[in-house]
Amino acid sequence: MATVSDAKPWFAHGLDSPEFTQLEEKDGYVVRKYSPSKWVGITFSEHSWRDATSAGFRYLFRYISGTNQTSQKVPMTAPVLTKVERSQNAEGYSNHTVLFSVPREFIENTPLPSEPGVKVVEIPEMTAYVVEFGGFPSDRSFAKHVGRLSDLLLRDKKTHNEVWFVSTT
Repeated sequence: MATVSDAKPWFAHGLDSPEFTQLEEKDGYVVRKYSPSKWVGITFSEHSWRDATSAGFRYLFRYISGTNQTSQKVPMTAPVLTKVERSQNAEGYSNHTVLFSVPREFIENTPLPSEPGVKVVEIPEMTAYVVEFGGFPSDRSFAKHVGRLSDLLLRDKKTHNEVWFVSTT
């Protein structure tokens, strides 16, 4: 049964977040349909998920703190999205794109980034299979949760293109 609410989701701790409708609650994960949304992000090529997300977070925090073309402060949002694209090169680096969603009040007039590599991107409507867990994950725990969600989706015969994990802190 689909549920939608104007209330902010618990994991956002009162921060603005992208609009979604929860479609299902399964054993071990939830299924959400996210509305089209606007994000600000940066991509790093790294071995380590944690190193890439830490570096990306610092750039994006500077952006919301006013390091943008209008020197405008932008409220923090939740969750922080990290897209990982595994590399096929010999070095084994992966591309990690770290993204903050643009708050609703800035959708029409999003300040343009002023730092190289930081970009405004639009993400179309999508369905996300979500596992929630607390804390700031290490590379090891991130891999564990990816494997767990993948196993659950295989169990339920679901296909997936995106894997989202939402930290409670």
